[in-house]
Amino acid sequence: MITIRELEESLIGWLRSLGFTERESHIIFHLISNGPSTVASISKGTGIPRPPVYITLKELASKGLVSKTHSRPTSYSLSGLTSYLRERVSHQLEFSRKMLKFVEAMLPRDSGATRVHEERRSFLESLMRSLEDVRVRFWSVIPYLHVVEGLSIKRILRIRSKGVEVRVATSDANLLRSFLEAPSFVRFIQPPPPFFLAIIDRRALFSPLIEDRLSYGIESGEEAIVKNYERYFSHIWSDDYVVTLNKL
Repeated sequence: MITIRELEESLIGWLRSLGFTERESHIIFHLISNGPSTVASISKGTGIPRPPVYITLKELASKGLVSKTHSRPTSYSLSGLTSYLRERVSHQLEFSRKMLKFVEAMLPRDSGATRVHEERRSFLESLMRSLEDVRVRFWSVIPYLHVVEGLSIKRILRIRSKGVEVRVATSDANLLRSFLEAPSFVRFIQPPPPFFLAIIDRRALFSPLIEDRLSYGIESGEEAIVKNYERYFSHIWSDDYVVTLNKL
C-alpha cells in the first residue's frame, strides 16, 4: 500500500514533469493536502522560508492558480488548478506523440522482420500506428467492422482521402448500407472469414478471430509472406470470385 510520503514524492515529481518548479510543486501539494493556508503554515509544512513562499505564491497567482483572502491573517487557496493541469497534460501528450513519431522516422525500421503479438492490445496498437503512417495502400479483409476497435468508416474514408489505395473486403452488410450506393473500394464476401487481414504498404498484419474478437496477431514485412497475402486478397477481389459467390 502506498504511503503518504510516497504519494507526496510521486505527485511532486509529476508536477515537476508538467513544468512547475520545485517550490511551486511543494506549495501546490501543501495546498491540496491542507486546503486554504497562511504563509506561516505553508512555510512550516514545506520547509521553504517565508520570503520565497511569498514570491512563489505571487507567481502561482499570476498563472491564475492561487487566490488569497482579504481577512487577517491572509490565507491562500488553489483555484483553477484542475483545468490548468488538464491543459498541460494534453499538451504534454501531444508533444510526446510528435517526439515519438520523430524518433520512429529517424530510426531504421527492419521492414523484413516478422513479429508475433501475443496480446490483442499490442496487435491493435501496432495496427493503428501503421494506419497513421500509411502512404500507398491499405487492403483489408474485415469480417465485421466492430471486431477492430478504432477502425471506423470515418477513419477508412480519411485514409482514402490522403490518396491511399483502399480496398476493403467484408461481410459487414451494415458497412455497405452506410453508403447511398456500393462504393468501388468495398467488396461484399461470404461466408465471413474467421480472421482479420490488412496489407498496409509493404507490411501484412493478420489476426485470427476467437469468439468474434481479435486474438493474438502476426505482423510481417517479409516479401514472401506479404506476396502470399497479396495473392489471397487478389483472389477475393477479382470479379471471377464475386461471380462465383453470386452463384452459390
